[in-house]
Amino acid sequence: LKFAHQMDSVPSSAKASFHFRDGFSMPVVGLGVYRMKPGIETQDAVSCALECGYRMVDTAAVYNNEADVGEAVRKSQLQRNDIFITTKLWHDGFGYHGCIQACEQSLQALGTDYIDLYLIHSPQEITETWQAMIELQRRGWVRSIGVSNFSVAHLEVLARHSPQNLPVVNQIEMHPLNWRERRDVLEWCS
Repeated sequence: LKFAHQMDSVPSSAKASFHFRDGFSMPVVGLGVYRMKPGIETQDAVSCALECGYRMVDTAAVYNNEADVGEAVRKSQLQRNDIFITTKLWHDGFGYHGCIQACEQSLQALGTDYIDLYLIHSPQEITETWQAMIELQRRGWVRSIGVSNFSVAHLEVLARHSPQNLPVVNQIEMHPLNWRERRDVLEWCS
């Protein structure tokens, strides 16, 4: 944690945001807690990131560290609306009722009244689960809804089923080694 005190501020480019078509914005730079051990490891990492000026944290139910993210956010003394939290629905929550229950569990684990961005972690039971995501947004439990690891074929299912409520994000792994094989997804989303 020493390096947190050595940084004066986050570079201004880290404060930039992506603007979603639903009116909300997400910081460009954030901390992902994938593979962080639940407990103090996650809490310290999130605390350090928030001290350094990060304002976005990405977690998932399957990471088993949502509660630790929530604890670090509460201890930060920052206002909740100044921190953007993304979490993801895991396979055991797919389907309409499963999605509603899983979101409720994530809200409880995070200790917050709302999730900034809620993602379907992978494409299964797409249309039923997406209807629940729309309902969660309508209830105010989540601000923005999106997907993760969806191919063009999966996105087209959503576009046919619910053209007025498309995902604001398709979170995918992207780097120079897989760019060519995912080019179609990038083109479809642009």
